[in-house]
Amino acid sequence: MSLDRDAMAHLRHELRTPLNHIIGYSEMLLEDVAHEDPALLGPGLRRVHEDAQRLLAIINKLVGADAGHVDVVRLSAELTGPLGSVLSNVEALKDQALQAGAGHAAQDLERVVVAATALRSVITTKAVLPKPQIAPAVVSSADSDADPVQAGVILIVDDNATNREMLGRRLERDGHRVQLAAGGREALDLIHGRRVDLVLLDVMMPDMNGYEVLQQLKATVALRDIPVLMISAVDEVESVVRCIELGAEDYLPKPFDPVLLRARIGACLEKKRLRDREAQHLRSLAEWSRTLEQRVADQVALVERLGDTNRLVRFVAMTALAHYPTSEWFERAAAKSNPQIRLRALVASLIRREPPPR
Repeated sequence: MSLDRDAMAHLRHELRTPLNHIIGYSEMLLEDVAHEDPALLGPGLRRVHEDAQRLLAIINKLVGADAGHVDVVRLSAELTGPLGSVLSNVEALKDQALQAGAGHAAQDLERVVVAATALRSVITTKAVLPKPQIAPAVVSSADSDADPVQAGVILIVDDNATNREMLGRRLERDGHRVQLAAGGREALDLIHGRRVDLVLLDVMMPDMNGYEVLQQLKATVALRDIPVLMISAVDEVESVVRCIELGAEDYLPKPFDPVLLRARIGACLEKKRLRDREAQHLRSLAEWSRTLEQRVADQVALVERLGDTNRLVRFVAMTALAHYPTSEWFERAAAKSNPQIRLRALVASLIRREPPPR
């Protein structure tokens, strides 16, 4: 079946989205059982994860970005085996979890069942969903838990509720605070007036696609320095280049590698912290400059006032010398009680280096 580029991208998105859920939840479950009872669910979860990786390899081979057409019969045939294995193993694991009283694990396993069923629906119907209407973007030319110190406030923007829930839980495990938005407009409304250190942004969304959200963020002075990391099942080079040119820090295709995701998030948050530190430093310099300018103005005013005082002193001194040219006159003036005469006498004594009147 021959499909145009947008239709192929949409098909990859529809195939990879449920697969991303299978891989993501299986990885988080493996992390959980590693700290609890690895022998209980560990072997079965590893089989599920391995089968999911096989599914991803098949999708990448048959519906990759370089594929000009898709053989739906072959795609269905090659995906059916590992997908059936995922479903059977997860159902068995869910029963084991319920018997062991691991209710939270059973809930996550049920999410894997839902995702696998959705993936099977896509490949068994052999129907390509209509390609989404995405407005063209204007391209401008212009292995351990995360360190708690490096944690930040991260906004996840994705129209798929399971994507948001799964990614949010993973980030919270790494110590981050998470905000969720179901679409581009909600994200733009939410981000104003709130602290956000990083935005994880999906590309294909119905109300406002990721390109448009990214453009608006970078066009707003108060928001343009917030780093944006694109996470999408759309993996064409053109989409990656467009996002980078519009100002995204990086682009990760779904399903994402958790170690790589953690590293990219850490790099983005560190860059944001450096920008914030630089901005604070510039604000401090500006404040110090204003303070210095005020101090200089105050000193200039003081010097001007002192200049007026010096002229007054010189006038008084000349008057004193004119009235009291000798020490006798000085002594006679010192005995008088008139303050003005005493001031003139005092200045005269200073000029003549004589003792002031007592």
